[in-house]
Amino acid sequence: MRNVLLVIHILAAAAWIGGSYGVAFLASRFRRLGHSAGAAYMTAAGAMGRVYFNVAGVLVVVSGIWLVIDGIYDFEDPFVVIGFAVVVVSALLGALIFPKIFSDGLAAHQKEDEAQVADAYDRLRRVSLLDNLILVVAVVAMVYKWGA
Repeated sequence: MRNVLLVIHILAAAAWIGGSYGVAFLASRFRRLGHSAGAAYMTAAGAMGRVYFNVAGVLVVVSGIWLVIDGIYDFEDPFVVIGFAVVVVSALLGALIFPKIFSDGLAAHQKEDEAQVADAYDRLRRVSLLDNLILVVAVVAMVYKWGA
C-alpha cells in the first residue's frame, strides 16, 4: 500500500509543480498575443486554480497524511512539517492572491488598459516565483527527508 500512496503523492506533486510552472511559462506568451488571447489565458489559468490545482493539492495532502500514518515518519518530523507548511502557504496564495490577479488581468485585457495589464502580469510573475520556490523547497525537503 505504501508504494501506491507514494506514487499518488509523487504524481500529484508533479502535476501541481508542473502546472504551476506551465501557468507561469505561458503568461508572457499569451500576453504578447494581444488582449483577446491574454483574456483567454487569465480565464483558463483562473479555472486551473479552481479545479486542477485543488485536485492535485487534495491528493498531495491526503496521500501525504496517509503515508505518515502508515509509515515510519511522524507528523513532527521537519520535512513533514515543511510539506504541510508549503501546502498551507500555496493554498492561501491560490485562494486569496491568484484569483484576484487573474480577475484583475482579465478585466484589464477586456478594457485594453496596458498599465493594468502590465501590473497584473508583474504581480503574477512575483507571486508565481514565490509559489514555485516554496514548491521546490518542499520537494528538496521530501527527497532529503530533512530532520528525519
